[in-house]
Amino acid sequence: MAVALVLFVGFGVLLVLLGVPLALRLVRPNLLYGVRLRQTLEDPDVWYGANAYIGRFLVGAGIVAVIAAVVLYFLGLSLVVYASIGVAVVVGLAIALLLLALGYLRRLAA
Repeated sequence: MAVALVLFVGFGVLLVLLGVPLALRLVRPNLLYGVRLRQTLEDPDVWYGANAYIGRFLVGAGIVAVIAAVVLYFLGLSLVVYASIGVAVVVGLAIALLLLALGYLRRLAA
């Protein structure tokens, strides 16, 4: 059970570490890291705006993931239930991230 806790907390910390440079607009347009869509790669203003927006989400999502992992751990759930909820949180965050990025770009196009 402790291994699952470390994995889920580690995931949350990773989200924060990935999100901070994006939120602070420190990541230049590139093909490896950030919101890499045609619109963002073609226009630096769109790149920095979209990545700052997503970076703030990543930081918040990472904090939520860490809190959820710790709270769920101390609820005394079985490993299967804990892992299932943890995976659901991860998948939910990934879907939210995708929808937020696409929504941001759609608002720019309007």
